[in-house]
Amino acid sequence: MQIRNVWLPWQNRQIEFAKKEIVKNHSNWLKSRSDVYDESGAQIYC
Repeated sequence: MQIRNVWLPWQNRQIEFAKKEIVKNHSNWLKSRSDVYDESGAQIYC
C-alpha cells in the first residue's frame, strides 16, 4: 500500500475543513464589524 493513496484523501478532507472554518470565521468577523457600517453600507468611523 502506498502512503500517497491514504495521504491525499486525508489532505483533501483537511483542506475542505479549513475552508469551512475560514468562511465561518469570516462571516462571524463581518457580523462583529457590522456596527461600523450603517444600512446603506457607508462606513461610520467611531
